[in-house]
Amino acid sequence: MIDGILGTGVHLPLKPEITQVLSVAKDAVGKMKEPPQIVAVDCPTGVDCDTGEAADETLPANLTVTMAAVKTGLLSFPAFLTIGRLIEVDIGMGAVSEKYQHIRREVADWEMIRSLLPKRPADAHKGTFGTALVVAGSLNYSGAAILAGEAAYRIGAGLVTLAVPTPLHSALAGRLPEATWLLLPHETGVISSEAARVVAGHMDKVDAMLMGPGWGMEETTQNFLAHLLHDSRPGVFENIGFIHTVEEHNGSPSSRLPPLVIDADGLKLLARIPDWPKILPKLTVLTPHPGEMSVLTGLPVKEIQRDRIVTAEKYAHQWGHVVVLKGAFTVIAEPEGRSVVIPVATSALAKAGTGDVLAGIIVGLRAQGLDGLSAAVAGAWLHAQAGILAEERVGNSASVLAGDVISAIAGVLKPIGEV
Repeated sequence: MIDGILGTGVHLPLKPEITQVLSVAKDAVGKMKEPPQIVAVDCPTGVDCDTGEAADETLPANLTVTMAAVKTGLLSFPAFLTIGRLIEVDIGMGAVSEKYQHIRREVADWEMIRSLLPKRPADAHKGTFGTALVVAGSLNYSGAAILAGEAAYRIGAGLVTLAVPTPLHSALAGRLPEATWLLLPHETGVISSEAARVVAGHMDKVDAMLMGPGWGMEETTQNFLAHLLHDSRPGVFENIGFIHTVEEHNGSPSSRLPPLVIDADGLKLLARIPDWPKILPKLTVLTPHPGEMSVLTGLPVKEIQRDRIVTAEKYAHQWGHVVVLKGAFTVIAEPEGRSVVIPVATSALAKAGTGDVLAGIIVGLRAQGLDGLSAAVAGAWLHAQAGILAEERVGNSASVLAGDVISAIAGVLKPIGEV
């Protein structure tokens, strides 16, 4: 059944005659023993392609074939629930299509992700795929380090080192035997400010670093973060093993730090540090959910959610870093204006620990040499697909755990092949 009545110019409410046609069609389809496959042309009739609103009479499609470009409203609720599978097709727009080349908003797909993932040559060794340092965990949130570390391994990092408060080591070591460990000074089971020197002294062995999962909000951990960021400027820690030059990291004030990914409590503590965007390494990847984005920006969550793409783009430009605004239709934005939307919304990922998994995937890709935007886009897309696959394997979205998402990473990578 082809639905091609109305297209992109619709604003609700629908005219009565259109409502009547849709109501009759919907009623007829509902009475069929074997309902037809419904294909919508450009968008299902009754969908506002700008706002994502959908009329009650809209016929949910099995497939929506949208023309020339994906319309913003199709990746919004409730419209997303009506489109089924979404594909974009070229309709030979000629000179007009040149204008589309200047659009810097994209939707991620298999082809894009396949082009981003690093090659894995047969003669590689663990050093080929980099070392990821995961600084994570506290007594109350001990599992965060394991989830992030295993995800970094599953996505292909050659070596993962877990930097955790010392009391966590005995409980965690057997859960990820592939990891190496960096034991940190602590205060009552949380990372203490003295840990900055320990982490700094390990930097010559690290290709990318994740900070924040499971930290907690104690002041001593905030001081650890502030000391590490401020004191990693050239010359401060030269006596404990730094080997990078300023030029290697484009002259950033924090040039002695490796590429960073900051997540979870790390973001909340970062917000307490004055002028924090200026002391991070260039193009640090920040991975806030809407609540954490609210802490970083001071905006209400409702305002952030009202236009997620614009919000992510604005603050990526303002801060000078890569922003991964998590949630349904995760948005990744970089300072120069490019943004990518992940066309997935699934409750399978609405579970504690799945954010740690995403952060681990991204730092694992950064360790393998991907730039911040590429690692964030590929990581978010693969994480979303792993959530979908985990739901299929478990049988329902409610029972999916973060560990199930990690287990599904290999299944998502399989059809991509040796990339």
